[in-house]
Amino acid sequence: VPLQNWKSRHSAYLRIIKDLNFSPLPSQFTFRTDIDRYYNEIKLRNVYEDDYKIETTVNKDFTWNRFYSLQWQLTRSIRMDFSATNVARIDEPEGTYDLFREGDNKHWKDSVWSNMLNGGRNVRYNHQLNATYTLPINKIPVFNWLSGSVSYNGKFSWDRGPIFNDDYNLGHTIRNNNAIQLTGQLNLTSLYSKVGFIKRIDSKYRGAGQSDSEKRYKTVTYSKRTFLRANSPKNITHKLGTKEITVRITDSDGNEIEAEHEIVSDNRIVITAEQEYFGITVDIEGQIEKGANPIVYIAENSVRFLTGLKSLTINYSKQGGTTVMGYMPETDFMGMNTGINMAPGLPFILGWQDTTFVKRAARNDWLTHDPAFSNPYMLQQSENMTIRSTFEPFRGFRIEVTGQRTYSQNVTEYFIYDYDSINDMGQFDFVNKIRNGSFTISIISLGSTFENIKAADNFRSEHFENFKEYRKIIAGRLYRRRIENSGIGYQGSVFNRVEEGYPDGYGSTSSEVLIPAFYAAYTGKNPNTVSLEPFPGIFSILPNWNVNFDGLSRIEFF
Repeated sequence: VPLQNWKSRHSAYLRIIKDLNFSPLPSQFTFRTDIDRYYNEIKLRNVYEDDYKIETTVNKDFTWNRFYSLQWQLTRSIRMDFSATNVARIDEPEGTYDLFREGDNKHWKDSVWSNMLNGGRNVRYNHQLNATYTLPINKIPVFNWLSGSVSYNGKFSWDRGPIFNDDYNLGHTIRNNNAIQLTGQLNLTSLYSKVGFIKRIDSKYRGAGQSDSEKRYKTVTYSKRTFLRANSPKNITHKLGTKEITVRITDSDGNEIEAEHEIVSDNRIVITAEQEYFGITVDIEGQIEKGANPIVYIAENSVRFLTGLKSLTINYSKQGGTTVMGYMPETDFMGMNTGINMAPGLPFILGWQDTTFVKRAARNDWLTHDPAFSNPYMLQQSENMTIRSTFEPFRGFRIEVTGQRTYSQNVTEYFIYDYDSINDMGQFDFVNKIRNGSFTISIISLGSTFENIKAADNFRSEHFENFKEYRKIIAGRLYRRRIENSGIGYQGSVFNRVEEGYPDGYGSTSSEVLIPAFYAAYTGKNPNTVSLEPFPGIFSILPNWNVNFDGLSRIEFF
């Protein structure tokens, strides 16, 4: 092996290279099929009129389910899973035909086998794709405190529409949706531990304790003149706060006498002698842990405060879905129709969202022309961004900081085929578009939360009054922006004939006016500079916080 003698090949910095791999083939592929046939025949006999024959009633169903599953570990960081289900119906001739019926059943067998060789008549198809990529940056020792991942989930389904005896053809239903998620995490505790000084401070104050070599001790002494009676225990309370002591008992001449002592607690001993002694001296010496140097203590806790931010996590997810009824092409390969330009297309079956897909489907004549069709297509979209961090400057004192922004909208629109019988041509018209949704964002409104509203002032709120006044300022800014951005020379009028003080096109209840005015009034922002966007972006997220202290249990009083 050429690199066998290379000593650096085991270096942690080369791990990202050593872990590079690629699998050209899937790690697992499974296929399962179920064939289920149900047949029920009821034959009634007319006991009243022999000449009247009651037709035989037949209830039957013949389905063929196929299940596919694929797992592929492309690399150690990239993983992909795919699963699909296809439900097909085997069409049988009408009437009392059965494989096990006596007589000629050649017609039944020819029809069923022909149908099975074509895979049956598809009635439902769906699949799901999951792909995950884990960033390998944490394999580099310097950046092992960072981690991140990206995941994509795509779904697609095709459902056959109803079958009519008449000329109605309302088409089928296709759906797709996807979810994209990005996650990033900063483990700052791991980063701080790379600095030995900070790591020792963190261990010291988190209860890990110091080694004996790092502890500082001081000597404490106690002395007392007293007497002893023969075989009578004598209590000595020294209050040195330690059991690590030495005891020396001397007479008035300084000679050590024979006596036994017993350590009862950190602050008391018992002395016993076999004879009486008067004018003796009891000297006690002990070692106690010395308190921290005030300067060192302040410096260490300042470092702990500066490194109090322990973690930061950012999550971003985006989801979307499209539902189209009245879709005409059938499916024969992964939900697509190979005979009609691979409709509805690879991006759609992978879950990708395209707001122009329905109009493109209309141009390609993939939608039903039936005038009885009256269902809209539907689009869903949502975004969610969450930022979380933990700030713990002292043990047991934790501040959880969070910021969040969510946005969702639903769109429905009808399409109608307008046929011109004179010119024998037609086109799709899109009408009655409806859009609704919701939006939330975290803000700081602490300045207006504890406003003192008094009955003596007729419950007047200063912030609410500001809100009402700011509406006119915001309306004026919107009007000026519309004048500047108008490409057709729009002039308008600075005066509103309906509401005094408002420009043309904007009123006191316009949502474009209310949102920025409310935001400025209750967050303390300037109405002349506050953003006019009704849905502020991610850079407008402000933190909320939750303070927790669980150190009371470590205080003796509690």
